[in-house]
Formats: sequence, C-alpha cells, structure tokens
Amino acid sequence: MRNFSYPTLEPYNFGGLEKQNYKSSKIVIVPVPYESTTYYQSGAKEGPWAIINASRHMEGFDIEQKNDISKIGIFTLEELEPSKNSPRETILRVENVISNILEDEKIPIMLGGEHSITLGAVSAFKKKYSREFSVLQFDAHSDLRDEFEGTKFHHGCVMRRVVDDLRLPITQVGVRSMSMAEEDFLKESKKSNIFFGKQFSIEEIMGTLKENVYITLDLDVFDPSIMPSVGTPEPGGLTWEDVLGVIREVGKNKNIIGVDVVELSPIPGLIAPDFLAAKLIYKIIGFISNSISLNQQKESVLKKEMKKNFEIFSESQLELEIWSDDKIVFRSDKQGLAGLMEFIEKYNHKFKHSIIFDKKAGRGVALLAAYLNVKMVYAKIGSDSAIETLKEANIDFDFKENVPNILNKKGTDICPIEKLSISHNADEFYKLLKESRQIIS
Repeated sequence: MRNFSYPTLEPYNFGGLEKQNYKSSKIVIVPVPYESTTYYQSGAKEGPWAIINASRHMEGFDIEQKNDISKIGIFTLEELEPSKNSPRETILRVENVISNILEDEKIPIMLGGEHSITLGAVSAFKKKYSREFSVLQFDAHSDLRDEFEGTKFHHGCVMRRVVDDLRLPITQVGVRSMSMAEEDFLKESKKSNIFFGKQFSIEEIMGTLKENVYITLDLDVFDPSIMPSVGTPEPGGLTWEDVLGVIREVGKNKNIIGVDVVELSPIPGLIAPDFLAAKLIYKIIGFISNSISLNQQKESVLKKEMKKNFEIFSESQLELEIWSDDKIVFRSDKQGLAGLMEFIEKYNHKFKHSIIFDKKAGRGVALLAAYLNVKMVYAKIGSDSAIETLKEANIDFDFKENVPNILNKKGTDICPIEKLSISHNADEFYKLLKESRQIIS
C-alpha cells in the first residue's frame, strides 16, 4: 500500500482548523441541513455547507479582538440528518443533540437550515435554564403565526411555539414583515418585545433581556443588498454594523448561552453572503470568548475575597455526611464555613448549585453565591453590598419573591441558607442545604 503524503487544503470544519478536540473546545458547531416548510426560494438545506466552506477561508486573527478567536476551542459536529417523517421529529433530534452539548458544559452554535429548527435548540435550553433566559431574535419576519400550510412547526411559526408552548420571553429585532393575524396576536398577548426595522436603540433592547441570552438570527434580517441569499428577502434591512453593534453589547453585558444562524440559501457563484454568515458567526464566538474571560477574572477576584472573609460567618465546628456514589464523611477541625469551603474545594465537581436562598442577603451570601457559581439569589431583603457583589459576579437576584413560591418551583436546585451573616450552627446550616433538594449530583 503506497503511503501518500502531499500538501492538503484546509479541513472541512468551521474555521478549517487543523486539530479539532471536542473535550477541550468551548464552542460546538452543529450543522442542520434541514428544509421542509420553505414556500418561496428554496436552498436553505445547503446553508450549513456553504457557511462552513466559507469559514475555511477566514483569517483566524480578529482585528477588533486582537487575537486568534479559534483559541477558545471550536469543534464541528457531523451534519445532523433531518427526519423525512415530519418537522416535529427533526426538531426532537435537534433538541437531543443540543441537550447533550449543554450537559458537557459547552456552548452550541447551530447552522441552518430553515428557522423551524430553532424550536429544538430552545427546548433544550428550557430544560437546563427553566425560564431564566431570554430569546433574542434577529429577523425580517416575526414568525408568530400559530399555524401555516397545515403545520404548527413551519418556519413561519417558530417564535409562536417559543412564546406559547415554551412560555419564554422573546425580543425581536429588525422585523419588517408580518401578517394581520400576527399583528393581532401581538396586540392581544403582549408577549413580545418587538423592534421594527431600524427603530431601536441598543439600550432599549438590552433593557428587555435577562442575564442569560439565546440568540437566533435569521439572515434575512440583513438588507438584501448585502444578504440576497435568503428564502424571503425584505427591503429596508439592517446593516452589518447594526447587527454586530447589538450582539457586541449583549456579549459585554449578558451571558450568550447559545446561538443559531439560519435561512442561508446559497446562490451559485455568489460567495459574499456565505462569507458574511461565516464571519458573523466567528465574530459572535469572539464576543462569547471575551465575556467568558471577563467573568473568569471577576470570579477569581471574588473567590480570593471569599477565602479571606468566610471565617467570620460562623464559630461552630463542622461535621458533614454526604451521599453520592459512595458515602463521603468529612469532619473538619476548622470552624464553620472555613471547613465547608475546604470541603467544596475538594469535592467541587459534585456540587450543582443553581439557586441560593436566604431570608436576608448580606455580602456574605453574595460572596458564597459567587464562589459556588450559582445563577440566582432569592431573598426577602438584600443589602446594598450584596447587590453590588451580585452585579459584579453577573448573578441574577430577586429580593421580593415569595419563599414558598420559590421552593415549589419544579426543575430548580435550591439551597436555602438562613442567617448566614451571623453565627450559625454548622450542622443546622448543612442540614438546610441537604434537605432543600438534591445538591450533589
């Protein structure tokens, strides 16, 4: 067998990266060449291939970021095979793939394909984040029809499914076309923050978003002069800088938890729109990378401060018994939370805190929340120093929520902590943690 060795072209993956490694990558590209409910210009199923092919010819170095964005780690999955049975089945396949990526603590970026696939991705995020995230939609169309051409899973119905079926908040940017039925729905339901055409300010958009944001971007949001390769182009669209300006601010001030870019229908011989889509995705990855770096810096500072301050919260001895696959018994000769923090350092991978609740949240509660990387703090009262610390750590908080309502919410891991800011018996403290719900995976 002859051993062939010769120069080769860039590998077929997003960015044309020489060495892909799923384990070390933070970004996972999911190509979904699905097209079933398109009713005007077809070709969206060729979108993922065109985007990936164009991306192989991008420069890795980004002038704005002044670094090679691909260093965050980008892994491209094989193309998902759409179902020939029904749109619903394809959406379920998408949901399953995205759920697996989220379980691995990675950020999925899905390439369409028609817009209906977004429902599968957002459904996966709903399972992980409950309702603690916003969906930010860039689109020339509102996609709020309840049903179209005999199906509720049409690409023109995708945001109606998100609003009605998943009951999630959405913000729509760049909309320039919709039906009378959609207009009536918007007036009656008031379930969407909608910005028509270019009638928006970035501050207004940011004010509608929660801390965690999923971005779905239909390429027809752009003006057809720069993006003609879409199934339903609409005049009066946004510019490159209009769109990037919004996403850049979202990356600076929020957590981008996932993205999809859909509805590219490549025109043979016209590669500029394909390259625009690829470059857009690469820029978004850069914004995500910057956001992660900033958060890591803040967490590092807060963790150091936590280590200096936790000994003031309790003077009692700590004795813990934890059940996991085996029984872990930990006895500390250190006092109070000092012992608990040492334990968390050792067994941190077994903790999955998503909410801390405290009757009165002081700075101690906020520091512990930051240290444990929780996503939300609920309390009846919160001090100014707690609010300042939580904002620095990008942790959401609600100091008005009724306690029984929180404890009854399904699908949330809740760690009630009472009177953490004063001396408190450590055994009782841990009992509260243990009895609230499963906090060890």
